[in-house]
Amino acid sequence: MTMTFGRAAAALLATTSLTFALAACSPEPADEAPAVDTVAEETTEPAAEETTEPAVEDVADVADAGSSAAETLDTYVALVKDTVPSILESFDGVYDGLEVTGEAPGTVVYTYTFADHVDPAVGAESLDAMVSTLQELCDSVVFDEMAAYDVTEDPTVVYTYLNPDGSEIWSHSFVPSA
Repeated sequence: MTMTFGRAAAALLATTSLTFALAACSPEPADEAPAVDTVAEETTEPAAEETTEPAVEDVADVADAGSSAAETLDTYVALVKDTVPSILESFDGVYDGLEVTGEAPGTVVYTYTFADHVDPAVGAESLDAMVSTLQELCDSVVFDEMAAYDVTEDPTVVYTYLNPDGSEIWSHSFVPSA
């Protein structure tokens, strides 16, 4: 893949590392068993199966294709999904999953699911404190990458963090800074 996808992986990895402390600061409830042994099996195989589009090796391949906004978004999301298994592997045990989806015309949604329970109040407070850092990350890396792949109509990035039971800890939408 091109260097640009390295930047996408770096953006996801940076976001992941920002929340690494959340998993450590919230003890797992005594009645729940850790899900560490199943992380690789549950996350790497479905991600590979979900990606059905061929890899695009060059920005020009997307731009020259004359694709609609929805098609370029779908292509971009599919390419970013290819980075998910390596990101999850890098933080084995922290997240049970990372889902990347697109909502036309230009929204990319990153949904992280922790492997262990995180206190919602502590998690939300920690992530609220990082909004400016996440905004800077989106402005300096993610939005530039989206633009390079012609995802330019209403570019938005949504980060959502869930507990293992699916309950939401935190979610925030980011748009390019003015």
